[in-house]
Amino acid sequence: MRHMPRQRMRALPQPVSYYLPAQRSRRRNYARKRRRHSRSTQMPILPLLGLGMGLAKPVEMVIMGDMPGALAEAGARFTGYNYQSKQFDAMYALMNGWLPFLAGVGGHMVAQKLGVNRYMRKIPVIGKWVGL
Repeated sequence: MRHMPRQRMRALPQPVSYYLPAQRSRRRNYARKRRRHSRSTQMPILPLLGLGMGLAKPVEMVIMGDMPGALAEAGARFTGYNYQSKQFDAMYALMNGWLPFLAGVGGHMVAQKLGVNRYMRKIPVIGKWVGL
């Protein structure tokens, strides 16, 4: 009688789930550590300048000591409604508050498209905290 070689038992195929994503093996490579740098916060200058132009008169009024008048002026410059005189003027709000701010935002977007911020980063003091 001849000895017959044993056949290997094959594992049954696992059912495939078409609805769940396949699990990836998670191996960690401890030899190579990744450094995660957080981006420094940069302040956009042009929108802040526009906002500053809209708030210049109310800040001047605060310095002079007229706090209620300054609050009324700041509200009137951005909403158009002056609660002291109880009047609404949309053009006053547009010209003195929103137009400088929106011009700053538009200038910031144009500077971003042109790549001005890349060149600003090369300036040691300005580039760290400021972006147009």
